Amino acid sequence: MSDRIEIKAALTVDDAGAITGIAWPFGSPDRVGDVIEKGAFATAMLPLPMLWAHDQGQVVGVWDQIAETEAGLTVKGRLLVDDVARAREVRAMIHAGAVSGLSIGFVTRTASPRARGRTITALDLHEISVVAVPCHPGAQITSIKTADPAPHPEKENDQLENDDPNAPANAPQIDTKAFDEIKARLDRIEAKAARPQGVIITGPDQPERKAFTSFLQGGDFDRKA
Repeated sequence: MSDRIEIKAALTVDDAGAITGIAWPFGSPDRVGDVIEKGAFATAMLPLPMLWAHDQGQVVGVWDQIAETEAGLTVKGRLLVDDVARAREVRAMIHAGAVSGLSIGFVTRTASPRARGRTITALDLHEISVVAVPCHPGAQITSIKTADPAPHPEKENDQLENDDPNAPANAPQIDTKAFDEIKARLDRIEAKAARPQGVIITGPDQPERKAFTSFLQGGDFDRKA
């Protein structure tokens, strides 16, 4: 069996960035018919990277607790809201209800066919992403804690205005209006920041993102989220 990273995925988060969820529910198949049995995550190593939409160029946090429970693979981690702008945006999208899913990226080690899909009994877990639409409908954020009594939109906007205008804004396309609006807002900020220097930003992919996009489009990567 060739190594192939696969993407699967309830979820809560607070203003401090603490996030809890079920990355994979046991006992039911995902949208393509795959079932992952309890015990399959036994070799998972911590900490695990927390990605936005399985984009290796957008690490937004870290998972430092995982446990196989009766409900499923329960995870706890931290969005790096003090240091990563995209982490703050992900937190805002979760609070707004635009994003509520989790999805796992793994390499299958042992699996057997079933009527529709597979039964996976062993795997290597590589990452867990926050996503808009998880492969498993039960993979959801369950809690996101809050440190501040109220949001501060003016401060958030000021931070975005001061972000590096050369930072890549072409994040992977997710079929949610909230994400598209945030991406458009970032594009406008980049264009505004570039005007004084007379630079026209055409938005080419960075080499790292192109490589990852090609990887997604290739046959060795099964993107299920």
